Amino acid sequence: MAGVDRITEEILQEAKAGAQELLGEAKKKAEAVTEQAREEASKIVESGEKEAAALLQQQEERAHSSAAMRLKQAMLAAKQEVIDDIIGKAYEKLAGQEADGYFGMVVALLKKNIHAGDGVICFSKEDLQRLPAGFEKVAGKVASEAGGSLTVDPVPAKIANGFILKYGGVEENCSLNALFAQSKEALRDSVSSILW
Repeated sequence: MAGVDRITEEILQEAKAGAQELLGEAKKKAEAVTEQAREEASKIVESGEKEAAALLQQQEERAHSSAAMRLKQAMLAAKQEVIDDIIGKAYEKLAGQEADGYFGMVVALLKKNIHAGDGVICFSKEDLQRLPAGFEKVAGKVASEAGGSLTVDPVPAKIANGFILKYGGVEENCSLNALFAQSKEALRDSVSSILW
């Protein structure tokens, strides 16, 4: 056991000596790096106030440029917010119309999206409940003018407003959400040109 203690003590002594040596080397390197940094800092200071002044002027120009860019970005974001708000209100106005106005809009959309062939028009539960009398006849007339027929699906579609046209296995989403999403950039451009 004494032999093990002695070996352990020797290992500890060697480790301490090695650690002391490493600390000494690290301290010397740190002092050398510090001295080198002092010399370089002195050279930079000595290299002239002109260079420092030029750098300061560049930084000021960059700061002004950056501030101007941030101002432009903030103005653009504010304009986008106003435009999106106007588009949102237009959407709400269209979606919230009384039945006559709303279904008049639906007929106008139907005329733009109708196809030849036998089709089905699908509405949300709320729109099915407020569907005006004779609507299916009006929709049928629009379809016959395009060379087809159209019936109203009694099963509600999972949309908020507008309609879905089905022809065989093909569906065309004419909900206001889909139409506004498809025309988002064009709507933004139109509102922007009116406002600015």
